[in-house]
Amino acid sequence: MLIYEPISKLLNISKSKNCQGFTLIELLVVIIIIGVLSAIAFPNMLEQVRKGRETEARSNLGAINRAQQAHRLEMGTFGNLNELSATAVGKYYSFANSGTPDSERAIHIATVESQFNLDTKDYSSAVGLTSSGAYTEIICQQNVADGATAPIPPTVTAGIPTCNSGTKPIF
Repeated sequence: MLIYEPISKLLNISKSKNCQGFTLIELLVVIIIIGVLSAIAFPNMLEQVRKGRETEARSNLGAINRAQQAHRLEMGTFGNLNELSATAVGKYYSFANSGTPDSERAIHIATVESQFNLDTKDYSSAVGLTSSGAYTEIICQQNVADGATAPIPPTVTAGIPTCNSGTKPIF
């Protein structure tokens, strides 16, 4: 009887304890709630990542436009990117001149790097000097991010830049 006594005590203890743990329904409810929250939050997170990448292009193009104005004031003509006091180094974009800068205008493009080109839009900018001596600038965002269309540069007429078809002004 002594041998069986500890086993019977164990059996009685396990039967007398309250059942602990989660039921299958409770686990499924938690998984469904997490799935619904993920389905809502994940696209929003991806949109915020895209916007963060595009901020690089907008801020660098704005800095280039301001550097162009300073260069024009000092040198009498707008300069190439390598002649400016500000440098545009990006992780997600590469920056280049579009055409040759002159005394009236300078046009730049920001091309998204190839690994991000299906969800991130290209940008372009221009700075001009009107006949009255006022500096004007614009930054244009492409309407689509397809990875196939090259950045569409703005045009500058009489020192006033405007976005072309396929782009919209953001500044």
